[in-house]
Amino acid sequence: MTLMRGISSALALVALLSATGCNPTKSQRDPTSGGRQVSVRDIAVAMPNPDDPWRKLQLEYMNLAAKEVGSTIHLVTVNGASNALVKEAVGAASATRSTGLIIESPLEEAGLIIRDDTERFGIPTMAINTRLRDAESKRYLDMPFFGVNNRDLGAFAANGAINEATKRGWKSSETGVIISMTSDGAKLQQRGSAMKETFIASGYSASQIQSQASDFKKYKNWLIVGGADAPVLSAVRASEAAGVPAQQVIGVSIGGLGALDELNKPSGYYAAVLIGPKAHAYDVFKRVVNAIKNGLAIDPIPTFNNGVWLTRDNLAKETKEQMLDKLPDYAKSIQP
Repeated sequence: MTLMRGISSALALVALLSATGCNPTKSQRDPTSGGRQVSVRDIAVAMPNPDDPWRKLQLEYMNLAAKEVGSTIHLVTVNGASNALVKEAVGAASATRSTGLIIESPLEEAGLIIRDDTERFGIPTMAINTRLRDAESKRYLDMPFFGVNNRDLGAFAANGAINEATKRGWKSSETGVIISMTSDGAKLQQRGSAMKETFIASGYSASQIQSQASDFKKYKNWLIVGGADAPVLSAVRASEAAGVPAQQVIGVSIGGLGALDELNKPSGYYAAVLIGPKAHAYDVFKRVVNAIKNGLAIDPIPTFNNGVWLTRDNLAKETKEQMLDKLPDYAKSIQP
């Protein structure tokens, strides 16, 4: 009821100002108004469960960007996975009089609702984390998006491990593969499936690939990969306990935030495919603000982050470039 009263009052004010020759909607919402730069003082961010550690971290890095450009973030919580609640959140974002919106929907199929309502309200919008679909056709919408393709990440991680094994002169016949997985969620399963397909396409047989960190006497060398940091690190610890020398292990995980400490010490863990908050929050915010401020449409071509290859050799460089030196302590437990 409070939201409806607020919207009704806003509409009445628009009508009053229009009658006196003023048009606040044009000056507030149209990025091309008068060919001048538009204020980006207020930007709305809508997401479910903003206390989730990954979303909390995204918000921290968005706030870093907001301070640099003089913006205020208006956080709107999407209170559940239903079309009605997504629609309510878009309306609440509009009520903040923000000139831009960054939204994570809990529903892929809420795409048309988000696109149509934000166009009606005149709010340039970018979707993050969840790519939006048309509920009926199931086709993805041509609207700005930033996120990941989990199969691409899995293939990238597996190819990185294979390339490093080739550099070391390992024979595939002497090399075992462990795809260390958990059963948590579709994204990790997609990453793991792509890893397995990549190894087989590169000449490894299905019999060389196992899911458990065991039978270490079977092969001289080991490639240990996985869709998350923790299971890969656990498998590397198991290889150590079995007496496999670190130089005969190549461990690669996806995520990276939980493996930063590991890269600061010698072990069989070799690399992380970093999914970091700079790309997924700081850069996203700057991209949205720069487009709006300069009267440009946000590029509707979806953008997928394939990750940053992070090893001991480039850790210092990437720590600075990826703003990892600004990570809060809790970030090391996050698995994006």
